[in-house]
Amino acid sequence: MPYTNYLCSINGKVNKKDYVIYTGEKKTLSDKPIFQSQIEVTHPDHNSLEIKCDKREPKIIWNGGKGTFKAEITYSGETITKTSHTCLFTFLELYYLTTYDVKITAMNTEGYSDVIKREATTKYNDKAVIGCLIGFLIIVTSAVLLKIYYVKRKRDGEDEDCVNQDIFTNCEYVNVSMHGMETKQQTIW
Repeated sequence: MPYTNYLCSINGKVNKKDYVIYTGEKKTLSDKPIFQSQIEVTHPDHNSLEIKCDKREPKIIWNGGKGTFKAEITYSGETITKTSHTCLFTFLELYYLTTYDVKITAMNTEGYSDVIKREATTKYNDKAVIGCLIGFLIIVTSAVLLKIYYVKRKRDGEDEDCVNQDIFTNCEYVNVSMHGMETKQQTIW
């Protein structure tokens, strides 16, 4: 195994007699880490990503000195990079409803590294959706109120001749028949 201490001994035999030539502890050289985690993505906000490695064991075998993690998210050629000693990263104020390429690199102290990749998508702009709904409701409400106002105004215009302060009001109505015009008076109670 890479980067592991082993007890080594060299023994010899001369004339049927055993001799210990060397005994000591040696460490093997470091190598590329074994990074087999899955990437978990959560959304603290609609335009944010929290990226972490899953909790399965072993998440990583460093095969060298314990190193660092580097997370990169890329969209349309633009890359944002963060480094940490733990596999937990938060990226804030990203584009809404956008798919990012996620790459996490584990690098041991000797410079060897391993990479895991995944895609992650931010959510829709909830504030814009709410704003659009409120705007739509204002427009619909305004249109309904305006329609009510015009209908009432039209009725008031037709009844304008009949409006008076008295309880008994005389109004003239014009009835148009096929044979001509005829005028009648009516008392409204």
